[in-house]
Amino acid sequence: MHIERLRVLNYKSFRDSGFIEFRPGFNVIVGQNNAGKTALLEALGLHMGESKPHRRLDVRADQPIDPHCLFEFDLNVTGDEVLEAFVSVQGYATRQALEEQKQSVPLPAEATIDRFSCAMQTNRGGAWHPKPDGVSHPPLYLNPHGKVIGYDEAQKGAPVFHAFSDYSRADLVSTLWNGMSERLYVFKAERMNVSKYHLADDRVLKPNAENLPSVLANLFNNKPGATRRFNKEVSEVLPSIQLVQSPNISGSYHIRIQNRGIDPDRNDLAHGLEDCGAGVGQVLAILYVAMTMPPSVIIIDEPNSFLHPGAAKKLLQILAQYDHQYIISTHSTDIIASVAPSTLHLVKWADGESKVIPINIEDLDDLRLVLSEVGIGLSDMFAADRVVWVEGKTEELCFPLLVKAQRGNMPIGKSFIGLRNTGEFDGKKVPPAEQILELYEKLGNANGVMPNALAFSLDREERTEAKIAGLRHRFKGKLHFLPRRCYENYLLDVDAISGVLSKYAAEGTNTSINAVSAFLANESNKFGTEGFVARIDGAKLLESLFSELSETTVAFDKVRHSVELTKWLLENKPAVLEELTNYVLTLIERNAVAQV
Repeated sequence: MHIERLRVLNYKSFRDSGFIEFRPGFNVIVGQNNAGKTALLEALGLHMGESKPHRRLDVRADQPIDPHCLFEFDLNVTGDEVLEAFVSVQGYATRQALEEQKQSVPLPAEATIDRFSCAMQTNRGGAWHPKPDGVSHPPLYLNPHGKVIGYDEAQKGAPVFHAFSDYSRADLVSTLWNGMSERLYVFKAERMNVSKYHLADDRVLKPNAENLPSVLANLFNNKPGATRRFNKEVSEVLPSIQLVQSPNISGSYHIRIQNRGIDPDRNDLAHGLEDCGAGVGQVLAILYVAMTMPPSVIIIDEPNSFLHPGAAKKLLQILAQYDHQYIISTHSTDIIASVAPSTLHLVKWADGESKVIPINIEDLDDLRLVLSEVGIGLSDMFAADRVVWVEGKTEELCFPLLVKAQRGNMPIGKSFIGLRNTGEFDGKKVPPAEQILELYEKLGNANGVMPNALAFSLDREERTEAKIAGLRHRFKGKLHFLPRRCYENYLLDVDAISGVLSKYAAEGTNTSINAVSAFLANESNKFGTEGFVARIDGAKLLESLFSELSETTVAFDKVRHSVELTKWLLENKPAVLEELTNYVLTLIERNAVAQV
């Protein structure tokens, strides 16, 4: 389950936010203090407090205002998640009835519930409830009598689950909403008063985390493997903690913390959660949800305010391995840079109300303009602890594509940066690569002037094996060379070249697969030795190919066209790039050593 979009109307600083889009993975919200981030997080958590209608500048102080606050949202859900929502509210008997119906009326394979749309509003007493006439959930179908949960026949599925004859439509929606809301967790930047809880057999953490001692006790008593993993991950975020326990003390579960360096059998030296730092309770609760809950929405308000930077980054690194949606508000450039956000939104106060501006992460001008309002520069946002210096701009843009295709995301704190970029040396003759390496090495060792160099990657060019061996020795294993002459040598695929070139060539030119194949075969014959693909100057070859086959209407752009060719191959023929991908992955390992 995850939130697809949200709209906030007439609540606190929001008159109408418009629909705000969210995606799976990490979603980051930035904004100045008092801009409206807290109100937006309250809306995202869908656990609202009292009614606080928006007060508008164009309404006089003595005029009445609309007392109803309204949130509209879409949740992306599955059919099983919908059923679990009903079961969590109605209990085992409902599950049994639904399972019996599933056997008698099988759910069509193509019928998958994918959205639950709802509007929450306040009444005059300030209580929140679903707004019946604001509910729609295609293709989920509820008939007028509340007897059917399933699929309208027009939506390719037969109605199923006839177990709710006593429900009105409004009651049915309320039940569904109550079950869904249990998968939404909001962790605020404040001390959590959850150190003890009465004895209970709880497995699901409540949205306010009040039963954390109970769920931890259940975990520790019944799942030794998960317990070891939980304590390991807690220690990775908070190295001073060695062991977390939740024993029964005088008829209640109490969370107890053993610090590192203390004999774990000395229970008298353990201390309660209430005596720990403000962020410990949040870490325990967040990790418990991430480890044990099915896909949920985890909202974290300013993690950098209750955790030091290293702990906050480590927590997010651990969370990334679990299949949840994360929505994080922050001012920290480290947080923004470390999570590789799926979406980035700026909350801005303007003209007497809060507004939400989506930021196009790929548009540097947009990014620079908007982030400047919260004091974040591009150099801050994309800072890295460890850098792999690569030959130039082509590798800087393409290497991350290869890593993401293989692993999903770049490792936290690591990035590729080009050694040489267009215009870097003001049009003068570019110094030999060895001189550039020496310069960057000195700067990287100059007391933090530059990030620590994890590795260097250069084109092989026409260097001899003796020359390469000498350079590797000089740079103590950090220096790598592409197995082929240059990056473009990996792009000499007839299908990819034809596919990209045909997008730009003038009508009537022959950029077919056969034409590309014939051109490459002819050049291979001219080369006259073995190893054509590895040893030819790939960039110059593509320049000639683009020019000749397009009849000079398209000039090969080394950066732009290399990126396009790389993306085409990753989408259509990833095996062609396997050798190159394996090479790039060696560069970002902790202790990369030259092997090729």
